[in-house]
Amino acid sequence: MAKQLKALAVGCVATAAFLEIGGRVWLSYFASESEYTRYAPPTWVPEELRLYRAHPYTSYTLNERYRSRNGLNRHNALGYRGDEIAREKAPGAYRVLCLGGSTTYETGVPDYTKSFTVVLQKLLRERHERDDIEVINAGCPSWNSWESLVDLEFRGLDLEPDLVVVYCGTNEVHPRLVPPEAYRRDNTGFRKQWIDDAHWWERSVVLRRLGMLVGATRKNSVSGMTEIDYDGTDPAANLAANSPRYYEDNLENIVALSKHHGADVLIASWAWCEGFDDYAADPVHQQGFRETNAVSRRVAERNGVAFLDYAAKMPREPKFWHDGRHVNAEGAAVKARLFADFIDERFELGR
Repeated sequence: MAKQLKALAVGCVATAAFLEIGGRVWLSYFASESEYTRYAPPTWVPEELRLYRAHPYTSYTLNERYRSRNGLNRHNALGYRGDEIAREKAPGAYRVLCLGGSTTYETGVPDYTKSFTVVLQKLLRERHERDDIEVINAGCPSWNSWESLVDLEFRGLDLEPDLVVVYCGTNEVHPRLVPPEAYRRDNTGFRKQWIDDAHWWERSVVLRRLGMLVGATRKNSVSGMTEIDYDGTDPAANLAANSPRYYEDNLENIVALSKHHGADVLIASWAWCEGFDDYAADPVHQQGFRETNAVSRRVAERNGVAFLDYAAKMPREPKFWHDGRHVNAEGAAVKARLFADFIDERFELGR
């Protein structure tokens, strides 16, 4: 009996070692960058592969040192997606600052040079025959209007934008899906401070993966680290009880701040595609999308600022979309053209 138990113990240890070695080899040599950064123990991920870092006022923000392994994506020294830009605006230059979440950052387009903000800059420069038009991508995945408002105040306005573009949508719905007693003006019923610690056993690839399967640990994801989860509540009932009043307040403040600092404002409705099996096809979320867009239009009209009904103009065919919320590179080109056409129609670009 003792020999059998010893053999069983040795077998279990050998199996665990084999799985651990196999998991580490897979992560180190075969996993994609997104798989590696999501599933690897946090201490494994080098700083240059970390998309985000903690921030005292927005919970988290983009990591300025991030560079993708394949060279297709990067953040600049100011903490925005894209090439380096000077903090000081050149005399006579025209700057467009684009606020929003992942659909501004454009997570569905791996190559940052094909994201809608970069293509928009190229179009505006070509049409106006000038190279001093700058389009700055101030989008950060999972940010909502709370974070965009704070970032505009503390960073965006320092760049002296001539035009502030607001593109908010799905991330305004998520904070409304909390129980009514947790729906608060400061969003603390939904957002929590960035958590970047880990249990000692998460140094093991196998134990960490098992922990994810049983809910004992989390992936290295923004939602897991910064959002409060309310399992078992009724999303439809929560959405009905929690009006989009806080988004309306935040948007009013974004407009007021921008105008006070001499910037024009463009508010765009938010587009989605029903052709994918994700929450963009869910009736509860779609109701939230429509209510968000109604607020965007109402605030724009009330304040006399430009409103682009992008949701009505953007094609809904799946070929333009990475998933139900994010466009792909082909869709980003269409998106950029729609924004460029509207900007040309409504705004004078200096000089």
